[in-house]
Amino acid sequence: MKKITYRITPVGISVFTGIGGMDIGFKRVGGQLLLGADWELFTGIVHENNKANVKDELRTEGGFLSGDKYGNIKRMNGLDVLDYINKTLKLNYVPGQIDFLFGGPPCPPFSIANAQRNAFDERALLIFHMLRLAREIKPKVVIIEQVPQVRSPAIMPFWNKLRIVLDSMTDYHWDHKVDNTRIVTP
Repeated sequence: MKKITYRITPVGISVFTGIGGMDIGFKRVGGQLLLGADWELFTGIVHENNKANVKDELRTEGGFLSGDKYGNIKRMNGLDVLDYINKTLKLNYVPGQIDFLFGGPPCPPFSIANAQRNAFDERALLIFHMLRLAREIKPKVVIIEQVPQVRSPAIMPFWNKLRIVLDSMTDYHWDHKVDNTRIVTP
């Protein structure tokens, strides 16, 4: 009789990682981060320094890709990402086995804080590279964090294009929620 093993801990890949805000939330709910990636070089330095952090939620686990050559989502290929995870962590993941792909693409193209916002500038289009990566890696869940203005009337042509791409991803059911979260300090 063949022995069946189950993985209880959800595993994830973080893109547009920055200094790891979404990563901390993922770890707090019991997730294991296999890889973080961001095109900013300083984020790689932050994560390298956090490898020895005494707080579990701040400690970098897994690999981290940073800089234009390695952390640029436009240059990433899903199979190469899985290959990097497998070689770095001595694992054997294939498309469809990762539980979560998550990240917050740049928000300046949509944010009301940017008077020059333009939904079709290069930074806005990075979300489509994240969705391409999702098609290649085939995670069970994709989480995209973005400012609420992504659905504003001024940005509606972008929102409509994004909806068409999401609708074409027939392996997924998608939904969105606007959460105007406020950070309060005592």
